[in-house]
Amino acid sequence: MTFPAGGTEDQRLRVGLVTPSYAPKIGGVEAHVEQLAHGLSTLGCEVTVFTQADHGDSSGGSTTSEGGVDIRRFADITRSRRFQVAPSLVLSLRRCAPQLDVIHAHSFHGAPALAAAVATSRPFFFTPHYHGVGHTSLARAAHLLYDPVASLIFRRSAAVICVSDAEATLLSHDYPRWGSRITIIPNGVDHDALLAAEAYPVDLPVVLVAGRIEPYKQVDRVVEAMSHLSDRMQLVVVGDGTARADVERLASKTSGGAKISFLGRIETTEVRRWQRTATVAVSLSRHEAFGLVLAEAVAAGAAVIASDIEAHREVASTAGGSVQLVDPDISAVDLGVEIQRMVSIPRNPANESSTLSWSNVAERTLQLYRDVPARGDR
Repeated sequence: MTFPAGGTEDQRLRVGLVTPSYAPKIGGVEAHVEQLAHGLSTLGCEVTVFTQADHGDSSGGSTTSEGGVDIRRFADITRSRRFQVAPSLVLSLRRCAPQLDVIHAHSFHGAPALAAAVATSRPFFFTPHYHGVGHTSLARAAHLLYDPVASLIFRRSAAVICVSDAEATLLSHDYPRWGSRITIIPNGVDHDALLAAEAYPVDLPVVLVAGRIEPYKQVDRVVEAMSHLSDRMQLVVVGDGTARADVERLASKTSGGAKISFLGRIETTEVRRWQRTATVAVSLSRHEAFGLVLAEAVAAGAAVIASDIEAHREVASTAGGSVQLVDPDISAVDLGVEIQRMVSIPRNPANESSTLSWSNVAERTLQLYRDVPARGDR
């Protein structure tokens, strides 16, 4: 299939990006899709994002436009915070499909990608952001039911785009039949925004945790570690998630002399300022498709403590800067020791690491749309 070349209004490639959630929610998938959407728009594509809104969220059913990107949000009917379903998203995709040249779905770990795969016959691309088949016994049980159906997504995909070698290896192991369709386009870093961000004026060194607050992210371990440190530093937690209430309760009991602030969801510009402010950034996640928090922290000039998992090792090997990889099972006491040590290291200058820029990611993704012939079951 030949796509429009781009450049004039009647030649603009029309791209539908499908994702379980979108900014202002904080998370790796949300950041990836937001940056890709704006990057493709800058390259001349007409971009529409199809996403879900939490049950009861007033944005459900709304359409907004941000920076040339149309965002359509559809209300979840499940009241679940882990696996949401929005039937109106499927209906909208079916109605809009004739006006789209490409549908690009994101996240294996959500319903919208499956909906996009079965709802239309348009050229289809898939970025799974794959972590494995579940991080809890309940999630693993759910995947036993979900996996046979999820194979439809891979069958429909003209290309499966992984964000790291680590993700590609894991996905090929779990779904070997589809390994030949994998292309790797790493996540990017918004170097310009990080370099332009102004650090907040603070009296104490800042330890930063940014991202979704889920059990496998182990934010609770970082909170416990702060109780073993002096009152001469502060922990700032940016983000939200299913474990937030539990982690906040833990902080109220175990923070010791350290100051701990939970900021929840904040604007991206504010996140960038905290990244420029942080002396140390910590990511103790047990599972990641890509170490985006690590890459952004290094680019912002912070020292980094990250769990020694394959995705983090991959980013650390190319990012440069001061990165300390630790056992994901590190004790709170030992983590506190590492935090104290890294805080004492002089802050790095912000730098443009070898990580791709998001504009590079958008360019490579657009080229893939044009280069890969449409294939997959219809």
